[in-house]
Amino acid sequence: MRCCARLILIALLVVGAAAAARWVLHGPVNGASLAEAVAIEAGSSFSTSPCTLVRASGKWVCRIASREGSGTVTYELKMKDDSACFDGVKVASNSEPPEDEPQTISGCVHLWQWSLL
Repeated sequence: MRCCARLILIALLVVGAAAAARWVLHGPVNGASLAEAVAIEAGSSFSTSPCTLVRASGKWVCRIASREGSGTVTYELKMKDDSACFDGVKVASNSEPPEDEPQTISGCVHLWQWSLL
């Protein structure tokens, strides 16, 4: 009985750590991790390339695949101070229909990023 209790405790700890890494703990911000976070927040299946930092403005530009996969959508992001979180606005789209993509997004880069599609 003690063996089963230990296994259950270990399983709960692993699941708890995985959940924290996905939804709570922030990860490092770089072009690739930010592109993945933007794709998740916008409901896209993937990013087309890493985001690019525009040094003059301090903002990031991210291009992701549209939700339907018919084109790309570009977002301009402003990072929140001392955070892995961002607010973004759609600045370009060549997807059909273009209004299918969110105009604004907000989110964070998490330690472990994945989505359930």
